[in-house]
Formats: sequence, structure tokens, C-alpha cells
Amino acid sequence: MKNGKLAIRGWLAFAALLLCSLGSGCSDPSGVAIDGVADFETAWAAVDSVYPFFEFKEIDWAEVHATYRPRAEQAAGGEIFVVLIEMLGELKDGHARLDPPFGSRIPWQEGWYGSSDGPIWPYMGPRIWRDMDVWGADLLLNYLDPDSIHVDQDSLIGYAIRDDGIGYVRISEFMPHEITRDFDAALAYLRNTRALIVDVRHNTGGNHDTIREFVGRFLTQPIPAIEVYILGEPYPWPPVQPRGPFQYTKPVVVLVNGRSFSGAEAFAEMMKQVPHVTAVGDTTGGGSGTVGNNAPGVFRLPSGTEIRVPTGEARRYDGLPWEWLGIPPDIRVEQTETDRANGRDRQLEYAIEFLHQL
Repeated sequence: MKNGKLAIRGWLAFAALLLCSLGSGCSDPSGVAIDGVADFETAWAAVDSVYPFFEFKEIDWAEVHATYRPRAEQAAGGEIFVVLIEMLGELKDGHARLDPPFGSRIPWQEGWYGSSDGPIWPYMGPRIWRDMDVWGADLLLNYLDPDSIHVDQDSLIGYAIRDDGIGYVRISEFMPHEITRDFDAALAYLRNTRALIVDVRHNTGGNHDTIREFVGRFLTQPIPAIEVYILGEPYPWPPVQPRGPFQYTKPVVVLVNGRSFSGAEAFAEMMKQVPHVTAVGDTTGGGSGTVGNNAPGVFRLPSGTEIRVPTGEARRYDGLPWEWLGIPPDIRVEQTETDRANGRDRQLEYAIEFLHQL
């Protein structure tokens, strides 16, 4: 009976492939019927209507259509997902991604990021890949007393005070909004330190309102907001204001690297405008695409697949987007695979030495 069941399944699979090849209806492994051309045209038009960086990146989106439409016409069932992902990859944008229907199994391609059964990003910038494995939070144990480290309940914020009186706080991301409360608690604990290291390496970003609240804890006077444009129109952000029961005004080093991305880059760029703050590390990943409440950038395709693309752009204080360009540190310190293998965190070491000299 077991062999018979396997044979029946084999014949059913063969019949499904035959029907698909005859144009009688295709589906991906999740069983969802797919009209590949409809998915392709919907995705292409959505990107065409909102994407902010065509001119900056010199992308001919009409030419992309001409290149990928024949592939969409030939795609059988779930093969359309590969076509869509590779089309999004033409944007070379770390915010662009595809969320396939539940249960899909997509043949993995080199250079993608994510998982074969979850969200897939077709592009991550070269600095992100460069710094992917050269640093890890395990290195901190060589510079902080493990017994002194406090971690919030969501493991998104960790902080400690070194024996030399320098405080350290690591922010893993800027989501959810409740993380503001945890950061305030960390800063209250670190209030009497002689100086502070704020580590946003490997931080992939988060909510911009939350980021502004974090920056406000270091301000003695307002600073202009970064410029943001949604669908080409300026977003009316007010200046960033001082916030909280006190502001930390002693020397601060912000640590960044190539895996600091999106909102973490916004945080670093704003913090660089604060007189007592110095950014140390390496140039950030380069993702300044953003979205607005009126243009969230999530598009559902006929098959149920979703794509996500930026509908707006954020800019550095010099007027340029940090898309591709990143946020350069005030002081560049490279971290290498050899450093990690030897248990060294050169960027943290430099930050400590720098603060000792002040």
C-alpha cells in the first residue's frame, strides 16, 4: 500500500505539471493558483508608481519591463517568484523585498537574503555583506564584566558600566515603540557615567518617531529634522526636541558599521549633529528609502504574494540621500574577520581609548 500511495502521488504531481505546461492553470507548492503575468504587471506598475530612486540610480524601469516580461510569460507556477525577486533586485535596494504565499518553496539564488519560505530580499549592499560576520555581540564579553550587563525583557537593549566609569549601551533595533521606555531606563542607570558608548552596529532600523525620541535624550536645544520626501512631497517633520527628565551631555561615541541600516543610519546622522557626540566605526549600509502612512509601500499581487518597496526617501544634512552612500563616521576604524577570530573589537577599543583622552 505504501508504494501504491507513492505511485499515486507521483502520477498526481505529473498530471499537475502537465496541466500547467498546457496552460490550464498553475500553482506554487502551497496550492495557490498563479497568473504569473498578472503578478508581474501588478508588481512592475506598483514600483513604477512610487519608487523614489530611479533617477538617482539611473534605472530605466521600462527597459526592466521589456527584459522581464518574456520571463514572466514563460514562468510555470512558482517560478514567477524568482522572476519577481530578480526584477526587484534591479533596484539594488535593501528595503525591497518579496513576501511569498505561505508554504512556498523558492529555489535559492546566491546574493539573496532571508529564507526560502519567508520574506526574501534580493539585494543587500556591499558594506552589509562585508561586515556581516566581522563583528558579533559575543565580543563584548571581552570588554564588559558579564555580571554587570543588564538586558531588557525583549533583549533589544543591553547596557553596563565599565570599571573605568564609561557606560555602554547597545541598541539592537528601534522597534517596537515601547523600546523608548527601556532606553530611558538604561539611560537613567548610566546617568552618572563619565562618558557613554552607544552601539548601533548590526542595527537594522525601525520607527523614525522612536529614533527621534532616542536622539532627544542627548540634546540641549532642538536640531533640524532630517529631510524626508514621500511620493516626492516633503514630509512635515518638526525639529527634534530635547526629551526626558534629563539630557546626557557628557562625551558620547556612537558606534556604527556596514550593517547599521535604515533607521540606524538616521539615528547616526542626527547624532552626528550633536556637539558632544562622535561617530566611530565604518560607513553604514546605505538604505535611505522610507514609507509614509499614506504610502506604506506594501502591494498585494493577484496570487496573494506581497512586495514591499520604499515610497519615499530620507536625506543626510548635506542634502544627499544615504541610499547606497551610507553615513560615514567621524572617525573610521575597520573591523576584520581576523580581529573577530582573535577576540578583538577594534571599534570598541578605539571608542574606549578616545573617551579616555577627553
